[in-house]
Amino acid sequence: MTADLERDGDIVPATFGYLGAIFLGPVIPLAIYVLRSRRSAFMRYHAAPAVNLSLTAALYGLCCLILGGLLALDSTTVALIVVLLVSRALWRRRRSALR
Repeated sequence: MTADLERDGDIVPATFGYLGAIFLGPVIPLAIYVLRSRRSAFMRYHAAPAVNLSLTAALYGLCCLILGGLLALDSTTVALIVVLLVSRALWRRRRSALR
């Protein structure tokens, strides 16, 4: 059944699409999808989930960064340090603008 969809030259790029999704994000799978999807249904079938996997992982990482930042600011000490650093930077900017 899959013999109709796959050719010998399509298996290696499909594998690199999945590996590229893990290590380099959506760049490699998206390039494979754009360049090879019209020529081969096998490539389209495997490149689309690889792009989906990489974009899902990128969004998951972004959500983890946001949540980690919110949890780090939950501590009063960290919140005070951030407020002091921001107010110091604003004070320096205002002082340099007055000169």
